[in-house]
Amino acid sequence: MAKPEWGTKRICHSCGTRFYDLLRDPIVCPSCGTEFDPEALLRTRRSRSVVSEREPAVVEAAAPEPEAPEVEVEAEVEVAGWDEAFLAVAADDPEILAREIQQRVLRRTRLWCTIGIGDNRLQAKLASGFGKPRGVFVLTSDRWNETMFGLTTSELWGIGRKTAPKLEGLGIRTVEELANADEEMLAARFGPSTGPWLRRLGTGEDESPVSSEPYVPRGRGRERTFQQDITDPEEVRSEVTTLARQLAEDLKDEVEERF
Repeated sequence: MAKPEWGTKRICHSCGTRFYDLLRDPIVCPSCGTEFDPEALLRTRRSRSVVSEREPAVVEAAAPEPEAPEVEVEAEVEVAGWDEAFLAVAADDPEILAREIQQRVLRRTRLWCTIGIGDNRLQAKLASGFGKPRGVFVLTSDRWNETMFGLTTSELWGIGRKTAPKLEGLGIRTVEELANADEEMLAARFGPSTGPWLRRLGTGEDESPVSSEPYVPRGRGRERTFQQDITDPEEVRSEVTTLARQLAEDLKDEVEERF
């Protein structure tokens, strides 16, 4: 659900990207950098709707343009899921590189992606949220206060529905208030490690590295949800035995794949 501090959802009249204006003036599209012009949007709305309806047919019928040779980029890549990854890369202009990566993904998969740019994983993750859909958004340390301080702590990656109310109970509602919070108070409430870590989230700090090493689970498990609670001891024993055997098969298959 959109937050009031995100502002109004806009549609770029240049590239068609939808984005929230974050109450900024002037309003600039995070995807193509075009300044939002309501008058231009009104002037072109009728013609754009016709293009939008015909666009798929035009794209399918058009001959593919010759592709420019792709330049190899050295980067540490951490796969975070089937649709998400972190890249640690040194670039003179990160935005140009991001748009090149975006175009490569589009050419190879015919799917758009959103790219967030930051000085660390936390900033890049949040930036990708601001850039959706199919945009490129920059959230670096020098832009952190302007972009994040007015938002609630629940907008931070790592603070969920359980932690945010606890922070609010301490009088901490916004990211700015969290950034300026007393670490000793946070440590007393959340623990000596989690408390200071929460304050660092408020300032946009994140020292966790991007690693290309495959994720190694710390444990394995099996579970099953029943429509009704099982109370009979024999039935419980039978179900636990079944889950244990399934888990043993999982572990056996994994060992065989590795060796």
